[in-house]
Amino acid sequence: MNFSEIRAVVCDADHTLYELSSQEAYSKMFSFLSEKTGIKKCVIEITFKEELRKLLSSPEAKNPEKRKRDNFLKHVLNKLNVKFSENEMKRAIEIFWDEVCKTLEPNECVYDFLEKTKKKGITLGIFTDEFRENLIRKLNKVFGEWERYFDFLITPEDTGEMKPSEKYYEKILKITKHSSEKILVIGDSWERDLMFAKQYGMITVLISEKYEGNPDIYAKNFCELLKALRW
Repeated sequence: MNFSEIRAVVCDADHTLYELSSQEAYSKMFSFLSEKTGIKKCVIEITFKEELRKLLSSPEAKNPEKRKRDNFLKHVLNKLNVKFSENEMKRAIEIFWDEVCKTLEPNECVYDFLEKTKKKGITLGIFTDEFRENLIRKLNKVFGEWERYFDFLITPEDTGEMKPSEKYYEKILKITKHSSEKILVIGDSWERDLMFAKQYGMITVLISEKYEGNPDIYAKNFCELLKALRW
């Protein structure tokens, strides 16, 4: 495989470019909701998880509007017969994201990889099922201004679907204007990030502690990826 012909690199974001944890963020959000509604925190948490399980196993699982955190939270509170002001809803979501951003950590050698990729004149992009506003917030926290490295973002607002979806790869081809064999796609999940990319003829890279699927390159981190690409 000739890696010198690569003209575009497109990366998943969460757990690929950086690590994060949402456990404490959910805990604090549920505590805030409990304080404001008088409903026990454990009841809110159980209802939230049960409704999420139902959504993810339903035909609406890929519907971005159903998956938006504020919309879903409103649905959960409606299930609990709770009236919640718009300002309180925004505050609950803000508490969640403030806590998530505290946990963000760039993955090993990711800065070095991005710098070397940019120096080669290769187009860099992100494809993710995180919504644009939240994605930019996370990227700016990890990388400063996201435009420093990345030329474009593909989010559910662009595709109208959550991952896994072929629409992400159609967007990648349309934006980069490169043939599929010149596009490198990096992700931490075979099914969600790489399966369709492989079908489209793109070069696939799985970055994970656990091997799965049939990627063209497997690496545990970006240090190993740089060695595999000989960059």
